[in-house]
Amino acid sequence: MNANELCALIAKRHPSPEYAVFYEVSNATGGNGTRRADAVALGIWPSRGLALHGFEIKVSRRDWTKEKRTPQKAEAVAQHCDYW
Repeated sequence: MNANELCALIAKRHPSPEYAVFYEVSNATGGNGTRRADAVALGIWPSRGLALHGFEIKVSRRDWTKEKRTPQKAEAVAQHCDYW
């Protein structure tokens, strides 16, 4: 499975109009961003909760093990999410 297929699964699990899904989302606006989430799904129906779900996509073992060695990288974006 590749990153595009995983993005499609995220969108399927978080369908419109209940959610708005965005890809490559920075942790800040303008040129101030230092990290990016691979995807975020924003719940936009107040009756179901306005939660922000963040995703870091890993498709190779090498990428995953590299991320495990530096978990603080993800915190720059995860701190803005209700679920990571």
